Amino acid sequence: MSGRLIERLNAGQTPTLLSAAKANELVDALNALQNISINYGESFSASYGSNGIILTIPDNSGSQINADEIKLNVCINGVNTEKIFYVKK
Repeated sequence: MSGRLIERLNAGQTPTLLSAAKANELVDALNALQNISINYGESFSASYGSNGIILTIPDNSGSQINADEIKLNVCINGVNTEKIFYVKK
């Protein structure tokens, strides 16, 4: 799968979701959503395929963030965890 659209089905026509080929298109698309990674690079980009989704964001590690830092406690799998969020000024 290379990010292409899954064709819609028509009532009374083949393929149907009972068709292994059509069902596998759906499975491949959903599996990609289960494997999303974020990398740092020179510019924004995104790639999509049956093996997952890769989002690339610029590496601004030496630049200042123009945002307020807010520490919040959130529940993750039943555990109280402190997370830092950045809110645009």
